[in-house]
Amino acid sequence: MAYVGSEDSRLYALQIDDGRRLWRFKIPNGWVFAPVVWDGFVYFGTSDNELFKLR
Repeated sequence: MAYVGSEDSRLYALQIDDGRRLWRFKIPNGWVFAPVVWDGFVYFGTSDNELFKLR
């Protein structure tokens, strides 16, 4: 799985094999800094200095 932030203020989870979108998350404010995966969670920061943790 690959995680990417986009200019439309969303974080996407993509299937690496075929590029299929698995899910997306709308960021309330701003854009996404590089997501990090650790211990089964996806962490990312936003341009508003918020930190999110997704499973």
